[in-house]
Amino acid sequence: MASSDAQHKVTFRHDVKVVPIPMRNEYSRRLRTRLWAGREELHLNAQRNALEFEFEGWDWRTVTDDDDMYVCSQSGELIHPAHCIDTDF
Repeated sequence: MASSDAQHKVTFRHDVKVVPIPMRNEYSRRLRTRLWAGREELHLNAQRNALEFEFEGWDWRTVTDDDDMYVCSQSGELIHPAHCIDTDF
């Protein structure tokens, strides 16, 4: 361990507020669909993530930061550059 690493430490407060978290089946159907993705959405997200990661050369150190994304003029949503090219990469 480097000497600069030894100077960093984590501390926790002794006074905390405990907040109960409901079990998933205690949420209404409407809230459950907003909190958790279904099988189809998970599959689509995994496909999108793989495409974007491939675009970045399969290297987590070169991932595209938010500042380098395009912004949708209608929704304000960030768009990864991988979805804005016409040719294969």
